[in-house]
Amino acid sequence: MLISAALEHAGVLLTDKSLLGDTMEEGALIPVLPEYQSIGNLPIYIVYPRRELLPAKTKALVDFLLKEMPNLLRGE
Repeated sequence: MLISAALEHAGVLLTDKSLLGDTMEEGALIPVLPEYQSIGNLPIYIVYPRRELLPAKTKALVDFLLKEMPNLLRGE
């Protein structure tokens, strides 16, 4: 989903290059911070437009992530 969003010009993506397939060779995605090194155990943020009328599948995913990875999601 994140790769698709990046391909639709929705933002910047931080992921392992092996997951990108041919998108970089084809020029569909380009590196913007090639020297950046990710620091392990950083918090994960869930970003969605608003809480009212949240789709059930989005709420289910948020609830699942909060249960399974509470320390990462809350930055503890």
